Amino acid sequence: DKKGSRKCSIVNAPHDNGHVVGATRSGVTGYKCTLCALGPGEKATIEKVKGRFVLPADLPHPLVFVAGGIGIAPFMSMLRDLEHRDRLEDVTLLYFNRNPQSAAYLTELDDLAHAHPGFRLVLSLTRHEPWKGVPHPLSRPLLTGLLGDLEAGVLPFKGKVVADMISQLRYLRQQLTT
Repeated sequence: DKKGSRKCSIVNAPHDNGHVVGATRSGVTGYKCTLCALGPGEKATIEKVKGRFVLPADLPHPLVFVAGGIGIAPFMSMLRDLEHRDRLEDVTLLYFNRNPQSAAYLTELDDLAHAHPGFRLVLSLTRHEPWKGVPHPLSRPLLTGLLGDLEAGVLPFKGKVVADMISQLRYLRQQLTT
């Protein structure tokens, strides 16, 4: 690929040893074709992890995650970690996608929601008709209706569309972690 390096989000949880799993948007690009063409034993250069988008050491409750599209990747790591530590309680994920086919990890998220009553998956599909789920766009009345008073919680979010929507919600700014 001519551009050189690319970024991806790590999906595996801290307790997953021996391998690293990354996620990118789907699509055909030179980078993805080159990466997919790598065979067993071939080498690729991977830089150290940059940024710090992790769970707080002292978990607040409620814990609310807001993700859009492939922005779900770091939350998968966090949710897997919470499940591993038996701490998947009072956690809500608002997950925005165009349609079920573009919702990465949807089956795993559904399984988590069914296995853990303290985990609530709230899915919004913006281009899927007929859709009787959460309406789009994200707004203060929508969040208040879904989550009640968020004064005590932490609201991490990931994804450009979600960031754009949330940036308009001034009342949440002090609680945002990006």
